[in-house]
Amino acid sequence: MKKARTQQYHNNRIEIIQISPSYILCHGEIGKSDFKPFLQKIPTIDLVYAALPKPENFPFWYKLAKRKKIAHSQFFFGLCEIWKEVNAPEYHIEVGPSNKQQVLDFFLKWKKFPYFYERELYYSAPLNGKTLGMAKCRNPTQILVYSMHPVDVPYVKYSHEYVEFIMNRSERMKVFDPVIGKGLLARFALKNGHDCYGIDMNKERLKCTYEYLCNNLEKTEITTEKENF
Repeated sequence: MKKARTQQYHNNRIEIIQISPSYILCHGEIGKSDFKPFLQKIPTIDLVYAALPKPENFPFWYKLAKRKKIAHSQFFFGLCEIWKEVNAPEYHIEVGPSNKQQVLDFFLKWKKFPYFYERELYYSAPLNGKTLGMAKCRNPTQILVYSMHPVDVPYVKYSHEYVEFIMNRSERMKVFDPVIGKGLLARFALKNGHDCYGIDMNKERLKCTYEYLCNNLEKTEITTEKENF
């Protein structure tokens, strides 16, 4: 029987949940928590995906997480620091009209990536941690892709279709989502044999990712050393 090891770093304001060396989650708040112990624990990342919370949804996002809201600029600065620390060769960032320019400006200033792609999408996300169902919204979003190499970027309708496509690669990858939520990236990483690492501040949403991985990782029963995660 495998065990998911849980480590708390009180000074850093994070909790690391290691289901296996290939699947590690972190509970913490971007813009306030210090993620160094987590980022030092995970391997070199091949691909980053993130569906970013939009500024207009920030109050609701924090209310769901039962946390005191910080300024969106503080969150985005912390996110950019994580992106730079991870330093992956490929980034797929889902944005809306209100935060697209922020992302464009950041990557333009970084001046690292010779390849850029853009696609239109509608937002979708897992319903929960137990089923394969997806919540599909009619909210238009865009994917901005920055890469060190040419990428086959699909034309699809929903977020989950996009993630399924980019995870359908033969070479084993190590992928990362700093706002992993209910685990869209984790699901298709697991399905296609990739390793996945993620952060979220909402414990209930992170629990959905945890439950899905526990229930589907090689169909192995997994328990946690910490109660009530």
